[in-house]
Amino acid sequence: MGVMLQGRLGVLLKLQKHVFALSFVLILLFFFFHYLGYNTESLISIYLFLSVWGIEKCISWQLGYKIGVAPMITIPVNANRQIRLLGLSWGVVISILGFYNLFSVLAT
Repeated sequence: MGVMLQGRLGVLLKLQKHVFALSFVLILLFFFFHYLGYNTESLISIYLFLSVWGIEKCISWQLGYKIGVAPMITIPVNANRQIRLLGLSWGVVISILGFYNLFSVLAT
């Protein structure tokens, strides 16, 4: 049981690092496309960023790490369960908003 839990934890940690790196690349792509004047591509990259960023918050909640909801606001590890659940809800809402807007842009 312990080995299986450690394997799952290792996979989640690796996934969180990759998701964070992907969100960083997507925000750089947004600035690059915006600089070049590609408006649709910059919208797609920012909506993908929002979706991936929200997923990263959900993974942080699952791992029990601090949840950064804004540059200066984090929900600590030892926070009340309801407050941590609020951080999870924030990540889910941001992901849904990003995917919804992404599909809206791709559909037009």
